Amino acid sequence: MRIKLSRLKNYFGKDFEMILKQASDTLELLGMEFIVYEDNLTIQFNFDTIQRDPVALVVFCTITGNDPPKSDTFSKSTFSKLTRPELAILAVLLANVEAEKRSTVPQTKLKEDLKDILPDTIVTKSMKNLSQKGYISYNENTVSVDWRINVEMGLGVSKIASLFEKD
Repeated sequence: MRIKLSRLKNYFGKDFEMILKQASDTLELLGMEFIVYEDNLTIQFNFDTIQRDPVALVVFCTITGNDPPKSDTFSKSTFSKLTRPELAILAVLLANVEAEKRSTVPQTKLKEDLKDILPDTIVTKSMKNLSQKGYISYNENTVSVDWRINVEMGLGVSKIASLFEKD
Protein backbone atom coordinates (compact mmCIF):
# COMPACT_ATOMS: atom_id res chain seq x y z
CA MET A 1 0.00 0.00 0.00
CA ARG A 2 1.06 3.56 -0.47
CA ILE A 3 0.09 6.88 1.01
CA LYS A 4 0.65 10.43 -0.12
CA LEU A 5 3.42 12.15 1.82
CA SER A 6 1.49 15.40 1.64
CA ARG A 7 -1.37 13.81 3.63
CA LEU A 8 1.01 12.74 6.38
CA LYS A 9 2.67 16.17 6.45
CA ASN A 10 -0.73 17.84 6.79
CA TYR A 11 -1.81 15.43 9.54
CA PHE A 12 1.38 15.57 11.65
CA GLY A 13 2.41 19.14 10.87
CA LYS A 14 5.79 20.21 12.25
CA ASP A 15 6.33 16.80 13.91
CA PHE A 16 6.21 15.00 10.56
CA GLU A 17 9.99 14.57 10.06
CA MET A 18 10.52 13.31 13.62
CA ILE A 19 7.62 10.83 13.39
CA LEU A 20 8.76 9.59 9.99
CA LYS A 21 12.29 9.04 11.36
CA GLN A 22 10.95 7.11 14.38
CA ALA A 23 8.70 5.00 12.14
CA SER A 24 11.63 4.35 9.81
CA ASP A 25 13.83 3.22 12.71
CA THR A 26 11.10 0.85 13.94
CA LEU A 27 10.53 -0.57 10.47
CA GLU A 28 14.25 -1.13 10.04
CA LEU A 29 14.28 -3.30 13.17
CA LEU A 30 11.47 -5.38 11.67
CA GLY A 31 13.18 -5.87 8.31
CA MET A 32 11.25 -3.21 6.42
CA GLU A 33 12.02 0.19 4.98
CA PHE A 34 10.18 3.17 3.58
CA ILE A 35 10.40 3.77 -0.15
CA VAL A 36 9.63 7.33 -1.26
CA TYR A 37 8.83 8.13 -4.87
CA GLU A 38 7.57 11.57 -5.78
CA ASP A 39 4.72 12.16 -3.27
CA ASN A 40 4.18 8.45 -2.45
CA LEU A 41 5.36 6.53 0.58
CA THR A 42 5.28 2.74 0.71
CA ILE A 43 6.88 0.01 2.77
CA GLN A 44 9.19 -2.61 1.32
CA PHE A 45 10.88 -5.60 2.94
CA ASN A 46 14.64 -5.54 3.39
CA PHE A 47 15.62 -9.13 2.62
CA ASP A 48 19.13 -8.73 4.02
CA THR A 49 17.67 -7.95 7.47
CA ILE A 50 15.09 -10.74 7.18
CA GLN A 51 17.87 -13.24 6.44
CA ARG A 52 19.79 -12.25 9.59
CA ASP A 53 17.03 -11.52 12.12
CA PRO A 54 14.48 -14.16 13.24
CA VAL A 55 12.10 -11.46 14.55
CA ALA A 56 12.11 -9.76 11.13
CA LEU A 57 11.49 -13.17 9.52
CA VAL A 58 8.44 -13.75 11.75
CA VAL A 59 7.07 -10.29 10.82
CA PHE A 60 7.68 -10.97 7.12
CA CYS A 61 5.93 -14.37 7.25
CA THR A 62 3.00 -12.95 9.23
CA ILE A 63 2.42 -9.98 6.93
CA THR A 64 2.91 -11.82 3.62
CA GLY A 65 1.34 -15.12 4.66
CA ASN A 66 4.42 -16.96 3.38
CA ASP A 67 6.00 -19.91 5.16
CA PRO A 68 9.58 -19.49 6.33
CA PRO A 69 12.06 -20.52 3.62
CA LYS A 70 13.39 -24.08 3.76
CA SER A 71 16.97 -22.90 3.27
CA ASP A 72 19.06 -20.05 4.62
CA THR A 73 18.79 -18.08 1.39
CA PHE A 74 15.97 -15.92 0.12
CA SER A 75 15.03 -15.32 -3.46
CA LYS A 76 15.75 -11.64 -3.95
CA SER A 77 13.19 -11.03 -6.65
CA THR A 78 13.06 -7.53 -8.07
CA PHE A 79 9.29 -7.61 -8.09
CA SER A 80 7.18 -8.33 -5.05
CA LYS A 81 4.89 -11.34 -5.14
CA LEU A 82 3.17 -11.24 -8.53
CA THR A 83 1.07 -13.84 -10.28
CA ARG A 84 2.15 -15.34 -13.58
CA PRO A 85 -0.51 -13.38 -15.51
CA GLU A 86 0.69 -10.16 -13.84
CA LEU A 87 4.29 -10.93 -14.79
CA ALA A 88 3.17 -11.69 -18.36
CA ILE A 89 1.37 -8.34 -18.56
CA LEU A 90 4.43 -6.48 -17.26
CA ALA A 91 6.71 -8.30 -19.71
CA VAL A 92 4.44 -7.50 -22.67
CA LEU A 93 4.01 -3.90 -21.50
CA LEU A 94 7.77 -3.36 -21.21
CA ALA A 95 8.33 -5.04 -24.60
CA ASN A 96 5.79 -2.66 -26.13
CA VAL A 97 7.43 0.31 -24.41
CA GLU A 98 10.65 -0.82 -26.08
CA ALA A 99 9.01 -1.23 -29.49
CA GLU A 100 6.97 1.99 -29.36
CA LYS A 101 9.74 4.10 -27.78
CA ARG A 102 7.03 5.64 -25.54
CA SER A 103 6.05 5.10 -21.92
CA THR A 104 2.39 4.48 -22.81
CA VAL A 105 0.96 1.68 -24.90
CA PRO A 106 -2.55 1.42 -26.38
CA GLN A 107 -4.61 -0.94 -24.23
CA THR A 108 -5.98 -2.67 -27.34
CA LYS A 109 -2.41 -3.46 -28.47
CA LEU A 110 -1.50 -4.90 -25.07
CA LYS A 111 -4.62 -7.06 -24.94
CA GLU A 112 -4.08 -8.19 -28.54
CA ASP A 113 -0.54 -9.32 -27.70
CA LEU A 114 -1.83 -11.27 -24.68
CA LYS A 115 -4.94 -12.84 -26.26
CA ASP A 116 -3.21 -16.11 -27.20
CA ILE A 117 -1.87 -16.77 -23.71
CA LEU A 118 -4.43 -15.24 -21.32
CA PRO A 119 -8.22 -14.91 -21.37
CA ASP A 120 -9.46 -11.32 -21.45
CA THR A 121 -11.10 -11.68 -18.02
CA ILE A 122 -7.74 -12.66 -16.46
CA VAL A 123 -6.00 -9.77 -18.24
CA THR A 124 -8.59 -7.29 -16.95
CA LYS A 125 -8.42 -8.64 -13.39
CA SER A 126 -4.61 -8.73 -13.41
CA MET A 127 -4.38 -5.19 -14.79
CA LYS A 128 -6.62 -4.00 -11.95
CA ASN A 129 -4.36 -5.77 -9.42
CA LEU A 130 -1.21 -4.31 -10.99
CA SER A 131 -2.76 -0.87 -10.89
CA GLN A 132 -3.67 -1.24 -7.22
CA LYS A 133 -0.11 -2.38 -6.46
CA GLY A 134 1.29 0.64 -8.31
CA TYR A 135 2.98 -1.19 -11.18
CA ILE A 136 0.81 0.18 -13.99
CA SER A 137 -1.74 2.87 -14.58
CA TYR A 138 -4.38 2.56 -17.24
CA ASN A 139 -7.58 3.98 -18.62
CA GLU A 140 -9.87 2.76 -21.38
CA ASN A 141 -7.30 3.75 -24.03
CA THR A 142 -3.76 3.40 -22.71
CA VAL A 143 -1.56 1.49 -20.26
CA SER A 144 1.66 2.87 -18.79
CA VAL A 145 4.26 1.94 -16.22
CA ASP A 146 3.62 3.47 -12.81
CA TRP A 147 5.60 4.52 -9.74
CA ARG A 148 6.43 1.06 -8.39
CA ILE A 149 8.25 -0.06 -11.54
CA ASN A 150 10.15 3.21 -11.37
CA VAL A 151 11.14 2.51 -7.76
CA GLU A 152 11.91 -1.18 -8.12
CA MET A 153 13.83 -0.76 -11.34
CA GLY A 154 15.39 2.52 -10.17
CA LEU A 155 14.19 4.37 -13.23
CA GLY A 156 11.80 7.13 -14.16
CA VAL A 157 9.08 6.54 -16.74
CA SER A 158 10.85 8.70 -19.30
CA LYS A 159 14.12 6.87 -18.63
CA ILE A 160 12.45 3.50 -19.28
CA ALA A 161 11.34 4.66 -22.72
CA SER A 162 14.75 6.22 -23.40
CA LEU A 163 16.49 2.94 -22.57
CA PHE A 164 15.08 1.47 -25.71
CA GLU A 165 15.81 4.34 -28.07
CA LYS A 166 18.22 3.34 -30.80
CA ASP A 167 21.31 5.46 -31.41
